[in-house]
Amino acid sequence: QLKLWDFIRWYFKATITLEEELDHKKQYIFCCFPHGPISVNHLLTMTNGCEMLTKHYQGVRRDLCASVLFTIPIFKDILIWLGCVDASPFTAHYNLKKGNSIFIYVGGEKEQLMSESGCHRIYLKERKGFVKLALQYGAELIPMYAFGENEAYTTSNAFLGFRKWLQKNLSLGIPICYGRWGTFIPHKQRIALEIGKPIAVKAMPKDSITQKDIDDLHATFVAEMQRLFDRTKGKYPEHAQKTLEIY
Repeated sequence: QLKLWDFIRWYFKATITLEEELDHKKQYIFCCFPHGPISVNHLLTMTNGCEMLTKHYQGVRRDLCASVLFTIPIFKDILIWLGCVDASPFTAHYNLKKGNSIFIYVGGEKEQLMSESGCHRIYLKERKGFVKLALQYGAELIPMYAFGENEAYTTSNAFLGFRKWLQKNLSLGIPICYGRWGTFIPHKQRIALEIGKPIAVKAMPKDSITQKDIDDLHATFVAEMQRLFDRTKGKYPEHAQKTLEIY
């Protein structure tokens, strides 16, 4: 309930809109796009500035963050305080086994390096691990899209080839970006998070999950992401004529 969260909501004119109310007793996998250069939209969901924690979903949820962030002193402690955990398969399974919901940026570092103001690019076609998790635990999948995320910072393509090599070989995403006045302060850009309708998933024994099961559910999720984007973009004039590029 810190006043800081209210300031963040004011600064970004931030909103969270749900297509339908969530069941606080259900287990979900929240799948957010785009990652953006810095994932500013995460401030809307891991804090209560937009009532995410007290109104929209009151269940226990853990947010998966890049492992490298937990090597940074003090920042690591802040992340843990806000309910974030290491984005490893072990951690994801551990929390789902406990009945917790999890929040993930499916596109990860690869999507981070695709960020560009005015563009809507997400990395999803080859990401299927989250779908297998959903099938194994019966957790419903929730598509989410944050309009304005890519405009919060101005990005640069400098050394992009080298940075892509680092991401591919070391799983290290290094964005080159700047905000207001050329500083790290993000641009005063409206960020609107749209949360789509949960996709029902029936739990299956791990050994019985086939590639077809994974591919079918993944195709459903991709279609729902496209529908969410197309259904809501018209609410935001600066994005109304844009198209969602799915890689």
